[in-house]
Amino acid sequence: MRQIDQDLLDKLKSESYRLAILIHFDFTTSIFITDCTQDVVFDGHVYNSRGFNIDNITYSTSTIIDSVNLNIDDIDRTIYAALSNKGTSLITVNIYLCALDGFGIIVPDADTNIYRGIINSWSYSPGVVRIQVTSILAQWGRVSTSRYSASCRWHIFGGSECKYTPLPEEECDRTYKTCSDYGNTDNFGGFRWLPDLVNKTLKAEEK
Repeated sequence: MRQIDQDLLDKLKSESYRLAILIHFDFTTSIFITDCTQDVVFDGHVYNSRGFNIDNITYSTSTIIDSVNLNIDDIDRTIYAALSNKGTSLITVNIYLCALDGFGIIVPDADTNIYRGIINSWSYSPGVVRIQVTSILAQWGRVSTSRYSASCRWHIFGGSECKYTPLPEEECDRTYKTCSDYGNTDNFGGFRWLPDLVNKTLKAEEK
């Protein structure tokens, strides 16, 4: 997480300015949204007004933001359609804070990129898409204790690795059974025989 620019903080103390949050999703065709009640122009792009909230931010012991959870209004299913596209792996997300004047224009030198990460997982329910964005830097502080898993490794249900096109009401628990129910076992990303192999090894050692 970056420090918020002091100039931005000073302007927000004044009643003449108001805070705006801008989010840029770097899909093949980028999507720009803002929580303002009107569209906002920033860095040559129009950020469209769309309701959303950031309901959870988690930190590691090194104070790096590990993940941010977004709940976004998506009645028109614009974001759902982009997420369902098979070419949407490793989608970069940038979140900005900025100060707007009374005309809804961003005040010069009063903006800060507070977070940059990639989409780790997402789900959709009628009218709302929920997205977890994870910091790439968070991975540096983690020690892997397992390289292989019996469950599917693909983080994005319906992403480029999964290659399945889910319906809005469909969800995935990353098990082979669920993948089989969807008829998508050719793209299953787990090592489904590991539990059986482990059991055989344990029984052999007992003998």
